[in-house]
Amino acid sequence: MTIQQKVLVVDDEEDNLWIMSGIFRGMVEVKTAASGDEALALAHSFVPDLIFLDVTMPGINGYETCRRMRADPVLKGSKIVIVSGGMERMQGYAAGADDYVNKPFVKEELLAKARVYLRLAQAERELNDANRDLEHKVALRTEQLMRSEKLTFLGTHVAEMVHNLKTPLTIIKGVTNILKQRQAHTDLDRISRAVERIEDVVRSIMISGRLDVDSEKQSVDLNDVINNELAFFEADHFFKYKVRLEKNMSELPIVEGRYASFSQCIGNVIKNALDAMHGSGLRVLSIETTSKNEMVTVKISDTGCGISPEAMTRIFEPFYTTKPWSNAEGEPTGSGLGLSSVKRMIESCGGSVSIESSVGVGTHLSLHIPCKQASVQSAAA
Repeated sequence: MTIQQKVLVVDDEEDNLWIMSGIFRGMVEVKTAASGDEALALAHSFVPDLIFLDVTMPGINGYETCRRMRADPVLKGSKIVIVSGGMERMQGYAAGADDYVNKPFVKEELLAKARVYLRLAQAERELNDANRDLEHKVALRTEQLMRSEKLTFLGTHVAEMVHNLKTPLTIIKGVTNILKQRQAHTDLDRISRAVERIEDVVRSIMISGRLDVDSEKQSVDLNDVINNELAFFEADHFFKYKVRLEKNMSELPIVEGRYASFSQCIGNVIKNALDAMHGSGLRVLSIETTSKNEMVTVKISDTGCGISPEAMTRIFEPFYTTKPWSNAEGEPTGSGLGLSSVKRMIESCGGSVSIESSVGVGTHLSLHIPCKQASVQSAAA
């Protein structure tokens, strides 16, 4: 889209204003001012590309008007041509003028200078637009590179982290099994289930590290996954005694995927919901499951602090978190990997994640997971 250029003519002689504005009318948008004060006020709102400025005027003269225009950041791109019958060119340049035209002026000279400075103003505008576009692209590319570096770091160190997890897990599992043989206890069963879940997560990380997202798929009932996760959170004092749970779970068709991945996703979302309600007066965790058009939806809602619009733009970015990495005992902490891994795992099975949030009200996060038509039919049967 072509932007119409603008010219401001400043002169205390009405005839000069009429003649000069007539020369440019039809070429550009023209406005006039009869004094320095009027010119300063008009120029600030009009922001002309080119200003023809008389020197001898009532009130502040043209040189002072020029100096004040140059001090206005809004007018930094405006070109100023002094129009005077005197020969004080250096005084005009010192005040910040770009050029000089003698009175009585010649129409052809005035037009020639106008064309030069209007082309220059247009070129500078296009250059500034290009610079802004380039800065935007550089910022986007920098952000992409930083995200890539974070993922590269994680991928490089994932084998080492998994290896360091496997040894203590083996010890915990072995000791727990010995204790179970000596004495049956519900807490020991919980520890065993927790260890098995962590082992599944470790295997999931190893498979993700190899990008082997299609291997080891199995038929999964997401309601079963949710109930198992909720049973796991029963060991959490905050969840068990301070949060009201509301469930509305429909009969679901079977979905295809890795049980450990779905378990990790739902566990991460529930944990985030509980963390968000840590400082809330009303604490309600709602879980709803539905199926429609070969798609299963798991919607997990909380009445927590909500997510700001700024944070929403980065909520799935690896390592981004609004929670501290370490805190006092019992206070929520985060690594910034929970929701990014949820998004990656759900998308790996052809699904998607959506989120709605209001600050001070709460958050609704939905997992949309495809299911085969055959599974829907068999479930209905």
